[in-house]
Amino acid sequence: MSTSGLAFEAAYHRHIAHWRRGDLYLGPEFGAFIFNNENSDNLTQPSTGQPIQGALDARVFYAGPGIKFMMGEERFKYFLGAGGGYYHVDLTESDEVPRPPCTNFGPCFQTNRSLNKGTIGGYVSLGVDLIAFDTQTGWNWRVRLEDKIHLVNFGSLDSFSPGAGNLSGPINVIQVGVVAGF
Repeated sequence: MSTSGLAFEAAYHRHIAHWRRGDLYLGPEFGAFIFNNENSDNLTQPSTGQPIQGALDARVFYAGPGIKFMMGEERFKYFLGAGGGYYHVDLTESDEVPRPPCTNFGPCFQTNRSLNKGTIGGYVSLGVDLIAFDTQTGWNWRVRLEDKIHLVNFGSLDSFSPGAGNLSGPINVIQVGVVAGF
C-alpha cells in the first residue's frame, strides 16, 4: 500500500493587540490538503466486501478567519492558534485503465464514484517561528513549524460507500513553512 499527502496554506495575520505576555494576530486563511492511496487492496467495500483496487483520493480545502497568540523572544517565538470556517472534501475512487484507450503519457484512471461535501469546522494549533533573516527595513523572514489539528465532521458516506459510516476528523497536519513579516 502506498499513501502520501501534501498540504498548502496561505494566510495574512494582522497585529491587533499587544500585552505583556504576547501579541494577538487575526486574519484570513486558506488551506488545502491532498491525500492519495494507491493499490489499496487491503481496503474493502463495506456493502459488498469486495477489495477496492486502484486509487482512493481525498482533497480537502478550508477557508476562514484565524487567530494567533505569539509569545517569546526576538529570534524565537512560539504561538497558539485557532480558527474556523468552511471545509470542503472531494473523495474519488478510480481504477487504472489498461493502455490503448489512454492517450496521455501517465497511467490512466477511470473514476468509479466520487463525493463532494461541505461543512463548517475549525482547528487548533501550536507552533514555533525562528527568524532566519532580518532586513534593514524591519521585515524579517521566519521558518515556521506548526502542528494543526482540524476538527471537522463531513457526515455520512452512505452515498459514496453504503455502510462506511461518517467521515470526521480530527485531521492532523504538521506544516513546515516560511513566514514574511515585521
